[in-house]
Amino acid sequence: MPSVRIVGAPPLKGAVRALRVVRAVPTQWALTFRRNKLRLVIQTYDEEDAVSIREAKVATYSSTVVSDSAYVKSYFGNLPGVIVSLEARDLPLIESVKIMHTIQEGVKQTPGPVASSVATKLEQVLQ
Repeated sequence: MPSVRIVGAPPLKGAVRALRVVRAVPTQWALTFRRNKLRLVIQTYDEEDAVSIREAKVATYSSTVVSDSAYVKSYFGNLPGVIVSLEARDLPLIESVKIMHTIQEGVKQTPGPVASSVATKLEQVLQ
């Protein structure tokens, strides 16, 4: 199985260990840091280029947007790497099934209404 790299963590081996979702609870300091970092990046874009840039600049001052972004990154940030590992041509079917089962269990354990919706949708897709 190709190794899956969770951002900020060393590479792990094995489908179950590689896909273990690290549950980081964002602190207020971390949220403020992320908001400021995101705001700095977005401020470099010119508002005249698109309405979406103007709206993004306004959104960076919303605590809801920042906390929602932190939630998505904390609980679903490993999914892009998982998708890449599932796309591998030489991945045995049993490994693919293990990966999907691990993801399904991880989503079920994730708190919040968004995770409930994701779990329901994932269940529907896999049936």
